[in-house]
Amino acid sequence: MTKLCILFLALFLPRAYAIAPIPPKVVSPSPATPYYSDEHFTPNDIDELLASTTNTYDLRKLISCESENTNVARMDSNHKTSYGVLQFQASTWVDFQSQSHIQGSPMNVSSAIAMADWAISHGYLHRWTCAKIQGLI
Repeated sequence: MTKLCILFLALFLPRAYAIAPIPPKVVSPSPATPYYSDEHFTPNDIDELLASTTNTYDLRKLISCESENTNVARMDSNHKTSYGVLQFQASTWVDFQSQSHIQGSPMNVSSAIAMADWAISHGYLHRWTCAKIQGLI
């Protein structure tokens, strides 16, 4: 039966609609993005990433609670996707980006940490649920 269907399609399907194999999409990471999705960081890795931050203690607690030290994109409790080790939602990232002028992506760990450090320094610590959970506010 399968061979008959394939023969039928080959004979009667117009050439414009011929089924061609789709080559796999090759995605090469950008060299500007040092860390990628699902990468897990040890506490020592996190300490190194936080070395030049102003709010090191708060950031360490947030990263541990928000993502368990993993750079991940996942659905949040409000049914929106949150991104990176600090679990930024797209609307929050865009809002903070326009205010801070920090470029990058929440999936870029360095950018996410810089953005969160800026946000905490500017009174936005309350925007993370984990700030309450961790007793930071």
